[in-house]
Order: sequence, then structure tokens, then C-alpha cells
Amino acid sequence: MILPPGRHPVGDSLKSLSVVVPVYGQSEVLKAHIAHHHALYEQCGETIWVATPSPDDAHQLARKSAQRFGGAYVELGPGLYEAWNSGISRATKKWVYLNTTGDFVDLQRLQKLLSMASLAQADVAFSPPELRKPYQNLHQWPILKYASSLRSWNQAIVPSRLMIQLQLLAGDSNLLGSLAGGLFSAALLQASPFPTEFKSFGDTAWTFAHCASVRFFYSSTPIASFLPHDAARPAIHPRDTGRLLRLLASAAPKPIQTAILDSIHRYLLCRRALNRARGTRPGMEWLFSAKAWGLRLRRQKAFAEMSELFLIGLAPRST
Repeated sequence: MILPPGRHPVGDSLKSLSVVVPVYGQSEVLKAHIAHHHALYEQCGETIWVATPSPDDAHQLARKSAQRFGGAYVELGPGLYEAWNSGISRATKKWVYLNTTGDFVDLQRLQKLLSMASLAQADVAFSPPELRKPYQNLHQWPILKYASSLRSWNQAIVPSRLMIQLQLLAGDSNLLGSLAGGLFSAALLQASPFPTEFKSFGDTAWTFAHCASVRFFYSSTPIASFLPHDAARPAIHPRDTGRLLRLLASAAPKPIQTAILDSIHRYLLCRRALNRARGTRPGMEWLFSAKAWGLRLRRQKAFAEMSELFLIGLAPRST
């Protein structure tokens, strides 16, 4: 359902929202974060602060904030997705918003996205981020890189075929972008929490596992400004790329699932061979290698065949 421009029917309000605030360190950033979100914490249905003790006592600030705004406070050991899941498991409202430290949400835009997503009967809503400082890899973020593909589905449920196609192209990056720009059904996340075995790629793994079966609502209007982190995310191990693809394949019916798994294997073999060929030639020297170009074409063909099998198995055109 594409909602017309202008005024919309009223959907769910902020009182239907559980705000989960994960905290680890960054006490100075956290102070500014709390100051920005006073109205959110006062108007939402509940706040749940999940803190890991740190040398700068950011967890103490989180505890005081929970007391001030009447929210719950939970303390646990390190782990990003463990913190998210802990807060989500305690949510009692219909929707969950992950209020990650340093990412500032616009309250009016959040309310509008919540209302539209609920009217569209979405499970997840997502929007692109605004950035509060320069970020050299901005154009590589899938949610921005593929904005033209999503444009036709602005303020609408994105077809599962397109979600699958774009997440496959996004690879180990999450198509949803910063989750501070999105909303999740609490029931969905409580039934299917973020996997913790993928290290820093748990949110990407979650999207791989659900992009074929969940109703994703997209809005091109950012609801949050994102603070890029200085520390680079470690590169994903090649075997974990296979695990991400197999997560998506697990939703396909047999016998097509067997064919998909075979295609994943062929794609990974081609990718590995290309990486080896590139590794023997520093910098961009591989561009002058006929062998490397041949392997690149083989990898592209294997990826196209794999993608087509995913779509046949998970999102046939009739749906």
C-alpha cells in the first residue's frame, strides 16, 4: 500500500514504542545523546537501558537516566547484539526502537514513520541515515547506493523479490543501513532475536534470514542522524559469507534449496579463485591480467545464477 502525499490516517502513537538504549562507554557522547532525546524518553511507551560497565562510568549515567525517566535498567557483560537482545526481550510494547548512542532521532519523523508503518501492517520500517560528520564510504552504504531501486516503493512495503535482490547485492553490509533509522515489531524480534555468532555482522545476518518472509516498509525520509564510528568494522571471513547466504537459502522449499546450496558453493569457489588471482598482483595490477578478468566474469555469472535461483525459490513472480 502506497500512502498518498499530505495528511495520513493516524496509526500507532509513540506510546506503542519500547525504546532500547544500549550503552557501553562514550560517556561524553552519551550526555549529548540523552539531552537530545528527553522528549522521546518522556513520550514513548517505555525505555529500557542496557549498559555494560566501562571505565568512564557511562553505565552510571545510564542508571541515573533510567531513574530520571522512569525506565528499566539492565546491566550485563560486553556484546552489542547481546545488549540489543536483552533489551528487546524485556519490551512490552508493540514496536521496538534501537536508540544507539550518538545517533539522534527526529521525534516528529519517528512518529510519522511509526504511524505509516503500522497502517501498512509492516513488520519492519527502515529509512536512510543523515550523517553528522564526513564519512568517506558513504556512497557504499547499500541503503544509499540502491536508493534509486527503492524509490518506487517510498512509503510502501518493499516486494520480497526486491529485498532479496538488494540484500544479495549488499553482501555483508545490511541493506537496512543504520538501525537507528528503523523500527521493528517487538513480537518479531522476540521470536527471532539478532544472532550473536556473526560478531559484528549480526544485524546483516538477521536481514538475510528475514528478507524473504518479513514485511519491510521503506521511507526515503531520514528519521535519524548517524554518527559514523572511527573504528573500521573488521572484514567478514569468507566462510561467514557462505553462512549468510545459507541463512537465506534455509527458507527455500526443497528441492530448490538443494539447487540454491549448490549454486552458493559454485559462487564461493569462483570468488575464492578470483581473490587468489588478485592477491598475487598488488594494488590495481590485476586489471592487466587476462586470467583475473576471466575469473571475474565467471564469478559474475555464478552470482547471477545463484540470485536467480534464490528468486525462483523464495519469491516467484506470481507473488
